[in-house]
Formats: sequence, C-alpha cells, structure tokens
Amino acid sequence: MSEEMDFKQLLKQPEVRDMFSKRSGAHQELGIELIDSDDDTARMRVPFRGAFVRSIEQPALHPGVVMTAVDSAMGLATMLALPEPSSLATLELRYDELRLPAECDDVVVSAQCESIDDGIAYLVATASDSAGVFARAVARFILTPSTSGFFETVLATINEREGSS
Repeated sequence: MSEEMDFKQLLKQPEVRDMFSKRSGAHQELGIELIDSDDDTARMRVPFRGAFVRSIEQPALHPGVVMTAVDSAMGLATMLALPEPSSLATLELRYDELRLPAECDDVVVSAQCESIDDGIAYLVATASDSAGVFARAVARFILTPSTSGFFETVLATINEREGSS
C-alpha cells in the first residue's frame, strides 16, 4: 500500500473503523464506535449503559459520555477534511443540550468540519437519540505540524499484513 492512500478510503474498511473505535481506552470503556464517515461527516454511536447514566431518576446517558463521543467525532471530522494527516488538539468545545436525551437510549453523534483557516479547524456536531437531535456542539481544533499517530498505525498494520501475504 502506498503512503498516499486516502484516509477517507481507509476508513471505509471495517477493520480500520474497528481500530479507530479501539484506539482509546475511553472509547473501549464507554463502548463508543465509529459507525461511518464520508467526505465531511464522522458518525459515532454510544450504546446505552446503565453505569453511565445521569442519575437513577434520569436514566439517560451522562453528558460527559456524550461529550467524549462529540470530541472524538469532531477530531475525526477534522482529519477527514485535511489533505494530509496531521496531529490536532481540541482548543474549545461548547456543548448545548436542547432537551434531555431519551432514557435508556443509544446516542449517535454526527460531526462536520466547516472550515480550516490558519491552522484552526471549525466544527459543528449534533447528538441524537431515537426522538431526534437533543444537543448541538461547536468547537475549534488546532492543527500541529506532526503527523497523525492513528493514520501511521493504520498504514503500518496494513503494510505488515500485505507483506506477510
């Protein structure tokens, strides 16, 4: 596989989506999974788990859990918008709930990178349950000159697999 392989094409492979979902201990612990991605949108799912509810009286996913998925989806949406892999970091993330999420329900987060100007990515995201959108988020991410460790790991894994075949 060449180094020029498109990151968007890599993410269409189920094993690469699985690698992304398992790359973080938080993703594994919370069950966050990458559902899909296209040219400008990353979608992740957070399954309902009773251990991560707001309270016994409000058995909906805690906003901290949802915000973790929002941050991850926004980071991935930024990587999808870049012409080449780059390292990045969250500068600012604002999360606004329009209503409480549905009780005992999974959450799907969709994030898009609206623009990248002077090394800053501007993003929007929504969090939805079975009743529709319950939260919106906006964020800014800063791009750094180093490469993406995730992208390099994926390339190394695929190159190793192709070398052993």
